[in-house]
Amino acid sequence: MILERSILKEHVAPFLAAFCVITFLFAVNYLINLLDSVLSKGLPFGLLLEVMVLSLAWMLALSIPMSFLVASLMAFGRLSADGEITAMRSAGISPITLMRPALAVSALSAVLLVIFNNWVLPEANHRAGSLLASISRKKPQAFIAEGQLLKQFPGVQIWIDRIDDETGRLHGIQVWEIDNRKTPKVVLADSGWIEYVDAGATILLHLQSGWNHMRDEKDPGRYFRIRYEDQTLAVRNVDDSFRRSERERGDREMPVEEMMEIVSESAEREAKLREERFPVLWIDHERVMKFARAELPPAETAPGAAPDSGSAAPVAPAAPDSGSVAPAAPVAPDSGSAVAAAAPPAPVLDSAPAAKPLPVRISSRSWNRVRNAEISRQRSLRATANALGYEIRRQAQYSVEIHKKFSLPVACILFVLVGAPLGIVARSGGVGTGAVYSIVFFVIYWVGLTGGEHMADKLMVSPELAMWGPNVVLAVAGCYFTWRLTRDLPMTPRPVSRAVAALRRLFLKAKSALVRSPKRAAEGGR
Repeated sequence: MILERSILKEHVAPFLAAFCVITFLFAVNYLINLLDSVLSKGLPFGLLLEVMVLSLAWMLALSIPMSFLVASLMAFGRLSADGEITAMRSAGISPITLMRPALAVSALSAVLLVIFNNWVLPEANHRAGSLLASISRKKPQAFIAEGQLLKQFPGVQIWIDRIDDETGRLHGIQVWEIDNRKTPKVVLADSGWIEYVDAGATILLHLQSGWNHMRDEKDPGRYFRIRYEDQTLAVRNVDDSFRRSERERGDREMPVEEMMEIVSESAEREAKLREERFPVLWIDHERVMKFARAELPPAETAPGAAPDSGSAAPVAPAAPDSGSVAPAAPVAPDSGSAVAAAAPPAPVLDSAPAAKPLPVRISSRSWNRVRNAEISRQRSLRATANALGYEIRRQAQYSVEIHKKFSLPVACILFVLVGAPLGIVARSGGVGTGAVYSIVFFVIYWVGLTGGEHMADKLMVSPELAMWGPNVVLAVAGCYFTWRLTRDLPMTPRPVSRAVAALRRLFLKAKSALVRSPKRAAEGGR
């Protein structure tokens, strides 16, 4: 127990220092983005502090795993630099035994972090999001930003390409007036500026050099485009009061149980769509093909159609010409004869030419039926594809968040597994060594995690691979480093070490050459 307590004691100070520094960096970055939009609304400082406290939840979920990496690197690095690792190994204590206390604490922290991510973090994200949404409705002009679609104004949506920081002038303005309109009126302007009147309750948008695009509400077929040089749009009824309100929960504001229920319901809707729509779409396709053949008479009843193979059909007698003798017509029975004379059969002329099938004309009504049926089928097909795509993307989106709640806590254990061997080999407990290794590995992990999340949302990879892939890489690297450490092997294979040494020698030679060249030039000038 003395050894375990000593090792854990070495981790306390680096962990707390790394935790405070990383959380502070996250908070400063978040606060800078929040100050301009919140302080300009004249809200009390306590409200800003509440937003910051609620936002600390997601910062802790990220800073705790990274703090384990820094702590293990610096703690084992200091023990190695003081020769304590060498003394312990000479006493028969293996590196794995030395890593057990840190791994046990990281495993316990991972369990607690799972509980935190599942219950505390979603509620904090929801309250912070609802609070920011309420703040945005008070003086929404303070949230005007370039390159974003602004939807907080009543009945109007605004897009701004660029804002001049010095003059505050707006450039590349697009306005959609959607209030009480079937089709929105679109206003484009090269530049403009904003003026606040009625104590901020009304916003005047002064536009210059642009176009108005609109349709006639009574006759949608009529389209108008009107050029203007100066125009002013008024956005009224801007809410200038602060009211707290609730909003719907997003994927990052739900515990695992609710998200699994949503995924299950979405999977059921997807299966129902496939079961109900796919057979109907195939039936629609068959109906279209029947419509295409609607005006074609059957082959066996078509006039002049060629006989099918394997069936014999009488050939119509050819018209008599000058070189042939017409067949005798059947004689009608006399009224006085007892027995009617049988009519002789018409002779079959082998030399008669084969009759050509008559062309069939398809009516325009039939083609319209085919076209309308195919248009209807294509619309149904697109609607079904969009519905299926929505359900599949929804399942992927929530599945990513479910796996993320577990993959981030597990990274605490994996960072210790990676940091301990590297710290022992580094033989330096300095802040610089721990910072460099921590930044490299955490950047690799974070890039893999965020990149995997975007790829999973776009259905390029599965949510499981996206969230657990970086963890698998860390686990393989940690096991590899630990295996080489237990066998007293260098962390890098010999070919890699030789290549790195060669590059280092080449760099030193180039550096020395650059240093000597000015001296030689100075000596030559003398």
